[in-house]
Amino acid sequence: MRMMSPVFAVGGPRGIAVPVSLSVHEGALGRVPEVVRELGLESMRLLVVSGPGPSKTFGEQIFDTLSPAPERYLVRGNRREDVVGMDVFCAQREIEGIIAVGGGRVLDVCKMAGRHRNLPVLVVPTALSSDCISSPVAVIQETGGSASLAAQMPVGVVIDLEVVKQCPRRVLLAGLGDLLSNLSASLDWDLAVSEGQDRWDGFADMLARQAAEQMLFLSAERLFERDGLVRLAEGLVMSGIAMAIAGSSRPCSGAEHLISHALDELALGEGSHGEQVALSLLYVQALRTALGLPGVPAEAEQLIRRSGLPTTPAAIGISRAQFLHALRRAPETRPGRFTVLSNPPSDDVLAAAFDKAFGA
Repeated sequence: MRMMSPVFAVGGPRGIAVPVSLSVHEGALGRVPEVVRELGLESMRLLVVSGPGPSKTFGEQIFDTLSPAPERYLVRGNRREDVVGMDVFCAQREIEGIIAVGGGRVLDVCKMAGRHRNLPVLVVPTALSSDCISSPVAVIQETGGSASLAAQMPVGVVIDLEVVKQCPRRVLLAGLGDLLSNLSASLDWDLAVSEGQDRWDGFADMLARQAAEQMLFLSAERLFERDGLVRLAEGLVMSGIAMAIAGSSRPCSGAEHLISHALDELALGEGSHGEQVALSLLYVQALRTALGLPGVPAEAEQLIRRSGLPTTPAAIGISRAQFLHALRRAPETRPGRFTVLSNPPSDDVLAAAFDKAFGA
């Protein structure tokens, strides 16, 4: 049974760090100097960070609008050594604030560097591919796989709709897949609470679910129009705040994320995180049905199937045997994260759910 979080924590209402500033509109890139002033960062020694791809151009645009001129830094990946390299640079140049311009890898490295040095981080995402935009969590590649680590919560978020609209549709669909997975994560969280394996936070769950639910009744065409982009951007930001409230990724990460992590660790297929999560949601939905457990709204599964996201493992280069192997490994990727896979059904049940979700 779900128990709502207490309104007051010991000693009074709980304090939660959330971004102070949020801008989501066309031309928002040009507002960065204004946001810097609003946040009181204008007198700090700032560092503009971007990736080597299109984000480099947007980073240069922001660099040219700031005075005094900030430092610049290029992030090439989200490995542990990338975090260390940026951390050393910040120390050597006595950096006091970071402006992160780019996709998930850039933002995650900047949030980690911000946490190490307790620096404010203003994020300017150039893609809407995941909920890392405003989350206090960063995914960093380490030997043998990836790790989700505590990171600095951004002080501000600037999303230029003209910039993110230039992303390939596959990137935007990955963001949709990551957002819709909140609905599956909520069910796993509820299951964990009922099994005495976790503690419920009603506020965090409500925010994460509502972030995803606002997408359910959009037509496939509207997903890529202004209304769809705004909902996707705001939904991903809300997901990050839900994680901050919960103090973990629990509101937005269930069995579908564990499967995705297992696929990454096994180096299977060519799917992005959001694609793998959406695909895994379809599988977990079939598994829950087989086990007589509640599932996500039918509209979520329908949206995945009509949006253009991959709907079979084969579509991203994964065989049936490989997917089932990743399933068995999935719980090991996040020990302590109780999900529908934690007490694994028989191999026959797992295989039957595969055939139900993706066809024999």
